[in-house]
Amino acid sequence: MATAYERAMNANPELYEKLGPDMVNLVRMLSTYGLGGLSETNWRKLEGEGFHLFVSWNNDDDWVAIFAENDEGQFERFGYNRKEERWAFGVLPAGAGAVLNFIGNQ
Repeated sequence: MATAYERAMNANPELYEKLGPDMVNLVRMLSTYGLGGLSETNWRKLEGEGFHLFVSWNNDDDWVAIFAENDEGQFERFGYNRKEERWAFGVLPAGAGAVLNFIGNQ
């Protein structure tokens, strides 16, 4: 998905403005580091004190993907299972509380 978006942006520069700088940065990072990204139905950007992340989910799946920006400005992928109420490998991103609050309201 990320590679397809990057190719589309390269072919149609007007997409840079439509997507905005945060989404462009996320797409580039996912494509560059081979993180892929899921073609989920829903995406939401969450920001707060000390965190900047994207939440991706599909209402038919238990897993939620979280792409959080680290201190070096790169995005890392995290996972949360809504049914089991647990983080993949027990690893939480900065802003985990905001993610759980957001997920709880969906």
